[in-house]
Amino acid sequence: MKTFKAHWSAILQISCAVFIFFSAGCGNPYKKNYLSTLQKWPSAVSDSILKPVGPPQLLTSDNMKNDAKSMLETGFVLLGRAKFQEEKLDESMALQQAQAIGAWVVLVSNKYVGTETQSVPIGEWTPDQTTTTTENVQIQRDPNKPPVDIQRQVTQTTPGQLQITYVPVSVDYYDYSATFWAKAKPSPIGVLVQPLTDVLKKTYQTNKGVVVKIVVQKSPAYNANVLEGDVLVSLAGEDIETPDQFFDLISRNAGKTVDLNLIRNGQPLTISIKLDQE
Repeated sequence: MKTFKAHWSAILQISCAVFIFFSAGCGNPYKKNYLSTLQKWPSAVSDSILKPVGPPQLLTSDNMKNDAKSMLETGFVLLGRAKFQEEKLDESMALQQAQAIGAWVVLVSNKYVGTETQSVPIGEWTPDQTTTTTENVQIQRDPNKPPVDIQRQVTQTTPGQLQITYVPVSVDYYDYSATFWAKAKPSPIGVLVQPLTDVLKKTYQTNKGVVVKIVVQKSPAYNANVLEGDVLVSLAGEDIETPDQFFDLISRNAGKTVDLNLIRNGQPLTISIKLDQE
């Protein structure tokens, strides 16, 4: 019994070693390496995210930066991202994580970085060996008679053994990058803004205002020719101070035609803009 247990212990150890090697990213690396970006958006943006109407879509990208900008310009919001190095993966893993977080689209890129050769332990069980021999034995059955010669068969079993060999295996590795996106309810103005950088604050000598990072296509801001990089100063006669306050101001003036004061290339400019209803 002890021998049996020892053999099975060896089998389990080698099996686990092989399993760990081939599932070295056991689990979903898109989930394991996922980082949410929702906290970076103003609450008005994160609160506008819509639930998916169907299964997520996977898109491959050759230029993640440009494609991310296009997603934002078409009304999508970045939910989060994942970046890691791994062997070749099934696309379904990215879709599984997209579905788990309510993403509409997952944008994926991968780039080959190299091949590693590693030794994988392979176990082969040698079966038990059984041998039978015949031997002559004298048995004294009756003390008053001479011993009797008889033949008997003796069977011996040599337990099987686990033979371990190491096989070289080449594994290709890739740098993976993925971004997860959801459609957002159109805002009354159609821009994504950020606080002023320190450089802009010094340039315009103000702590107030926001800078336009994205103009959503076909939105009121797009139709009024608001441009990326514009510094928004005031709307409807009220100063713009922070992104959250800006979107609150937009919400309070939804459906109205208002004046938007901005700075473009260092020059002040006033634009009349018709905001959509919420």
